[in-house]
Amino acid sequence: MANTLLDLFEKNHQLLEWRDKVTLLSRQLVMGFSGSSKAVVMASALSEQVPKILIVTSTQNEAEQLTGDLSAILGEDKVYSFFTDDVVAAEFIFASPEKTHSRLESLNFLMDKESSGILVTSLVGTKLHLPNPEVYKDSRIDLTLGEEHDLEALSKHLTHIGYQRVEQVRGYGTQDGALLESTMSKLYKRFCRLVVAEDSRNEMAVDFSLFRVVFSITNMVSGAPPTADIRIYNVSDDTVSRIRQEGQKVILEAGYEESRAVIFQGDLVQRYKGTVGDKEDFRLDSILQIVARTNDKAHTYAMINTSLPAGADASRLAKRILDEYGK
Repeated sequence: MANTLLDLFEKNHQLLEWRDKVTLLSRQLVMGFSGSSKAVVMASALSEQVPKILIVTSTQNEAEQLTGDLSAILGEDKVYSFFTDDVVAAEFIFASPEKTHSRLESLNFLMDKESSGILVTSLVGTKLHLPNPEVYKDSRIDLTLGEEHDLEALSKHLTHIGYQRVEQVRGYGTQDGALLESTMSKLYKRFCRLVVAEDSRNEMAVDFSLFRVVFSITNMVSGAPPTADIRIYNVSDDTVSRIRQEGQKVILEAGYEESRAVIFQGDLVQRYKGTVGDKEDFRLDSILQIVARTNDKAHTYAMINTSLPAGADASRLAKRILDEYGK
């Protein structure tokens, strides 16, 4: 009797035949699966003969969904996520502790010959330049709570692998690598960074961080996706022309200089160029107003063609819809 999804998988002879052909350093094209069924097939391929599997998805959103499904099947200790932004330009603009942590976990997993599991990343993740495995191994420092270290030797080692000693840490994400001395972060100097992709390929982007930006983010409990209404002041016509079509990625990061986060990431829905101000006093400002929504394409255009057996409850219907929504 099948107790788990993987046990049920063992009863399909065609899928077993495919799995037996999966070997190290091989590529496999699998078609015809949707939703969580893809995760079951990929999880079943993990074995003693194939201890490590790399899965590449088309987008980061799909990678996160697949990571969640695989974790539910295999457990979180067997699934790793190499996080990347779908907008390539954001890779060099935004700093994120979560992103750094996920990448270090992924690299350590790949370096550990004894561990087994599945690593998931998006197509953009395959384009990033990573350190040579030997260089990464030599640069690694393992610190254990309660363990004593020679501070002078530790300082020399950090300097040797590229860090620079400074008097004060300016904040997370700075390029000075200051880890030896730190101070309490202060919440002052507001921070705002807005990036809009130039086209649907999301390979180039326009950074509006130096402009005056006014925004409003709306999150509905149900019925509509999160929406961002953003005004950018005194943008030249040349810059506006670079925002050519709908569907381009929009990323908004805000907070303080020492404490900031991405508060919105979605797709461009509408753009408008106009003016605001007092005509009589000749105080007119040109504005570029853009509206963006999270998962707008899926929410507006997604279609589902499916059938459910008699007696199917509402939770099963909701899951089927969400599977299609996340594609």
